[in-house]
Amino acid sequence: MDMKTAVIAIKVKGDKSSIKTTVYQVAQMATECYKSGIKVVDCAIAYSGGLKSLVRELKTIDARKRFDYVIVFSPMQVAKDKREFAEFQQEVESSFKCEVMWLRSG
Repeated sequence: MDMKTAVIAIKVKGDKSSIKTTVYQVAQMATECYKSGIKVVDCAIAYSGGLKSLVRELKTIDARKRFDYVIVFSPMQVAKDKREFAEFQQEVESSFKCEVMWLRSG
């Protein structure tokens, strides 16, 4: 049985406090992946470009390697509202034939 693989997707603000928070979130996501037997193969990072920027990053990663999951810390960490996250999730799952998962709800 092949090990499942994941890409961690995050949205980062440029200030020191936000970067520190993001580091903690990535550590939590990587730990949960490890506990679940999922290998993290890459990460997609967006700064000010939002979800379109994340999707572009995922396309670049998909061209190089296969992944089964896209992991986000929480829907609201990457999207401004539920509708935007639902659209992101639908686009990612249909374009990359993977599942979007999140560590925390809200």
